Amino acid sequence: YRMVSQLKRAGIPAVVWHGKQSTRYAEPWADAPVHRALTATLDAGDILVMQEVGGARWHSLVPNIPVVKIVQGHTFLIDDPDADGLPGFPGWPNVHDALVLSDYIEDVVALLSGPDVRVHKIPPGIDDVLFSPTRKDRVIAFMPRRRAADIAGAIRIATRAGLLPDGWSLRAIDGLDHEGVARALASSSIFLSGAEREGFGLPAAEAMASGCYVVGFTGDGGREYLTDDVATVAHDNDMVAVAKAMAAAAHALDANDPLLKAKIAQGRRLVQERYSMKAMDDATVSAFRTIL
Repeated sequence: YRMVSQLKRAGIPAVVWHGKQSTRYAEPWADAPVHRALTATLDAGDILVMQEVGGARWHSLVPNIPVVKIVQGHTFLIDDPDADGLPGFPGWPNVHDALVLSDYIEDVVALLSGPDVRVHKIPPGIDDVLFSPTRKDRVIAFMPRRRAADIAGAIRIATRAGLLPDGWSLRAIDGLDHEGVARALASSSIFLSGAEREGFGLPAAEAMASGCYVVGFTGDGGREYLTDDVATVAHDNDMVAVAKAMAAAAHALDANDPLLKAKIAQGRRLVQERYSMKAMDDATVSAFRTIL
């Protein structure tokens, strides 16, 4: 919705297509034009922008139409063996351009698709007003739906071993809307990243924007922003490292450690500079001007 809205503002005709009449989204993207029907007529010069899923099963539905793929999850491409018999973009020989969220996805698409598919990076946009720090509590936040076993194991090790300072608590962020997640992160001090096979790993970036110190896993795509100068990264499945790192961060925050405070501030600046809403909007317009 935001992509279509921004293209419209830039004078590039774009429409969201929903197969169901009942599909509705609220503000702030209500100004994006929407076509609601099971079919659509495309004119000469039109392109169809689709998600990365479907592959060899679906490309025959639109065999003669130029398709642009939005790739948010690289594993959909890697895990599709039916696409191996088709040239170019996995499962979609009529794709000549792909929009990707991260450096890692860019590498995957380029390697799988070859030189005939142009790859355009559009970074995710994070609202640094919505995701901003408030008064911090002695709270370690995590999302139990992501890498649940490893995060639960790290928490169990830290609590049973008595690694955390007295007065610290854990906060499971689950079942909340976008604004609820932002509020929970705003008052948390540490965030455990449970990213696994992620194209980008948005929660950890939103946590950094919210002034949390991030400990945990990059999940592939997050390696471009979860670096040692702004976070503590653990090797895959290393629950002991995560347990020790969350405890070390809690002790450092209790001691008002200036080095850790500086890393947290640098992490927020990194998100503001690389993943702003403006950066996403500008990259979107630039990509489509090239494609069209």
